[in-house]
Amino acid sequence: LQPYDQISVGRAELVYVNGEVGRVGGVELGERDSISIAQVLSQSGGFTRDAKKSKVRILRPVEGTSRRAVIEVDITQLFEGKGLDIPLLPGDIVYVPRTYTRQFWQLLGSVALPMLPYIIFLGTQ
Repeated sequence: LQPYDQISVGRAELVYVNGEVGRVGGVELGERDSISIAQVLSQSGGFTRDAKKSKVRILRPVEGTSRRAVIEVDITQLFEGKGLDIPLLPGDIVYVPRTYTRQFWQLLGSVALPMLPYIIFLGTQ
């Protein structure tokens, strides 16, 4: 470099990850035009234990509008080698929803199990 040289750095393109992942935030594309959904999820720390892997959504900007198209992906199929590893584009948002199945069983266990001895006792009378 010489005195008065100017350096120009391009703006980093990002794919955003939100929901039930280890680290919410943006993943840089770097020099790539796209990145696979499996790579983005891996770079985001993977899924939390409450992640609903069968209903992951990609929210993709619709050019010329302020709307987003919704692409639903079953990541369990992908990781079993049966699904497509969809390429993500700059500005895409990957949303991993929460499953409420585990939460339901925890709630049921905390409410129903303490009542079980009373139910059995009343049933024997």
